[in-house]
Amino acid sequence: MGTWPLTGNIKVNHKLGQVILTQNDLAGDVGIELHAIFPNSLTVQNKNTRSEKRRKQIISQEIKLANEANRKRRARKITGIAYTAVSKLIAAITAIFSIIKYWKSKKNQVTLISRKASVHNFEIPPVDAVTAKILDNGQKPNAQSFSAYLIQLAGKGNIKIDKTNKRNNFEIQLLKPEILETDPILNRLFNKVGDGTKFTTKQLRKAKLADEFIVWQERKYKKVSTEGLFDKAKLERYTSTSMGLLTTNFIILFLLIISFIFSFQASFVLVIIGLINLYFSSKYKKITNYYTEHGIETTNQVRGFIKMLDDIGKFQTKDIGELIFWEDVMPYAVAFGLAKKVIAQLKIDFDNETLAPMFLYYPILQYILILLPLIIVSIQRFITVLERTVL
Repeated sequence: MGTWPLTGNIKVNHKLGQVILTQNDLAGDVGIELHAIFPNSLTVQNKNTRSEKRRKQIISQEIKLANEANRKRRARKITGIAYTAVSKLIAAITAIFSIIKYWKSKKNQVTLISRKASVHNFEIPPVDAVTAKILDNGQKPNAQSFSAYLIQLAGKGNIKIDKTNKRNNFEIQLLKPEILETDPILNRLFNKVGDGTKFTTKQLRKAKLADEFIVWQERKYKKVSTEGLFDKAKLERYTSTSMGLLTTNFIILFLLIISFIFSFQASFVLVIIGLINLYFSSKYKKITNYYTEHGIETTNQVRGFIKMLDDIGKFQTKDIGELIFWEDVMPYAVAFGLAKKVIAQLKIDFDNETLAPMFLYYPILQYILILLPLIIVSIQRFITVLERTVL
């Protein structure tokens, strides 16, 4: 007689007098308890004996335990089979949903010229740098975009960026207070982080602007629809479908976790279905079926312009435009991570004295670019990197 997990089995060899217990999934700190009864003739020197009546009681008890164990095994097996069937069905339905959504959307996908295939465009796009970045990748603006936003504000005379007496510390002054009325993140930067008229990058280190930054992202993203670059209805369908596809991945992941308890057979199938679902849901994210005709045209212009900046080493920047032109270009270079490359080429084509005002902006870009993620994550780790790389 023995007590061990129901997934094990016992084999008795009467001829050899062997009892073999097999248990593959027994934890290292768990043992197996075994009780055995032998006839008195076999153990004549053993004084711990019981009557024949006790033998019958033990056998009767073991029969009940064996029947109960077999019942639980059958129930476990049925549960495993049922879970396997149901989980496969649910996973298959979610995967089919993803595949259908992908193929239906693919049929209506608009054609955007890739940046690689774009022709160099030497004209500044008709949209600001933040909008240009959204059009290019279809995503909400990031910290690079916010850096570009501040540079454009400085270029328009709304704010002013100055170096302070302290190393790697910059002061941002407010020149036009009316811009705070429509921008919560600027309002907080100047009125909460700063003294109402200015703030420094040192103060920015301690700022908590996650909510305001999210509002800014949403406002800039919606602006693309209001300007007729994205089709609002199609974008809403795309967004809701994307959320639906994300949910299907979580459903399959949940089923996979549960399968490790009930059925390893189901887990293998769920991994395959999950990978298929993940593939089509990720492919759907790259579909651009919500651009308007105006949006397509503008995006192609943006990509041609960015390709020109990326290939800037192939041109004489003076031949493309005077310094005032490149001052307007810098927000785009910042938004697309090309500021270093552009400034390096400008250093070759223009003298340092002429470029001095422009060089003042680049360090602040680095600060904002690195500090903004810190608003949501951590601060000191990035500041160290910043102080080593700032111009």
